[in-house]
Amino acid sequence: MLDSGVRVFELADLQLDQYHRRTLKNIQRKGDEVTASIPLSKDTCEVLADYLAEERPKGPGPLFQSKAGKPLAQQDVDYILRSIAAQANSRLSASEHIQVSPHVLRHTALRKWANTKGVRFAQKIAGHSSERYIWRYVTPSEDEVQDAVDELWQ
Repeated sequence: MLDSGVRVFELADLQLDQYHRRTLKNIQRKGDEVTASIPLSKDTCEVLADYLAEERPKGPGPLFQSKAGKPLAQQDVDYILRSIAAQANSRLSASEHIQVSPHVLRHTALRKWANTKGVRFAQKIAGHSSERYIWRYVTPSEDEVQDAVDELWQ
């Protein structure tokens, strides 16, 4: 999710045949929108290759499955992320604890796309047909604005 910026329901709905080498193909988005292709990083593809070879049951079906071979539900994805955060937080002080959710990963991915490649790239990855909605993901926070001002004048 962090790599692609897909929504949790989009991730849960992915089928094995939608994963092609370094891309996700024909992603059903909100409404009637379909994104033809979403590129994935080399690191994500390596992790996916390991998952497909070692953990995912063989055969067609959902890309991400439970150990019982059933599609992951949105709640499963949320539970997995909370578990990962809990493991990370066990080694951090209370003031450093992280909160992770599918939507936080989407926001982070889209903001990174916007900051490195521009708002149009983020909009394309997000599956937004207009600029109207992308701004909620890429508008800098007050802290980011303050940091940028401080950095500018150093």
